[in-house]
Amino acid sequence: MWARVIGVTVVWSLAMTAGSQSLFRPAEGDFSVAFPGTPTVGNEVAATQFDAGYRSYTDEEPGGHFVVVVDQYPAGIPTPKPTPTTYLLLLKSHAKEQQLTLVSTHVAPLGGRQSLEGLFVSAEGRRQVLRVLMVGPRIYHVECDEAGQGGDDAAEAFLDSFRLG
Repeated sequence: MWARVIGVTVVWSLAMTAGSQSLFRPAEGDFSVAFPGTPTVGNEVAATQFDAGYRSYTDEEPGGHFVVVVDQYPAGIPTPKPTPTTYLLLLKSHAKEQQLTLVSTHVAPLGGRQSLEGLFVSAEGRRQVLRVLMVGPRIYHVECDEAGQGGDDAAEAFLDSFRLG
C-alpha cells in the first residue's frame, strides 16, 4: 500500500514547548522543522525505480519523541494528483495502520501551503493530529501525538514550524 510508504511523518509530544525547540534542516535542504534537540539520521535507498526510498530523523527527549520520515515517490510510478480524495485516503490509511479512529478532517496550513489535517483518537483516548501535504514526488506527513498534558498552543507552534525548502 503506497499510502504508508510515502511521506514525512513527524511525531511529537504535546508536552514539549516551542521555546525548547531549535530549527533543523537536513543536508538535502528540502524542509526545516523545530526539533527540541539534534535528530539521529537514517535512510533506506530505493532498490528499483518502483521502490520508495526514505530518510528518517529521530529525536527522543524526556517529554516525548520527534520523528521525521521523508519518502520519495518511486520514479517508475506516476505520482497521484494532490486532491482532497488522495489526502483523505492517506489519513484513512494512517488510521487503519495505527489502529486509530479518524474523528474529523479540515484544511490546515503546512509549510505555507494548504494541507488536510486529521484528528485521531486511540482506544486509550490519546489524541493525534496529522497534516498531509503532497509536493511533487513527495508526500509530507506532520504528526503531533498528545502526551496527556494538553498544550494546544505548543502543538500549533510545532506544526507551524514546518517549512519546505
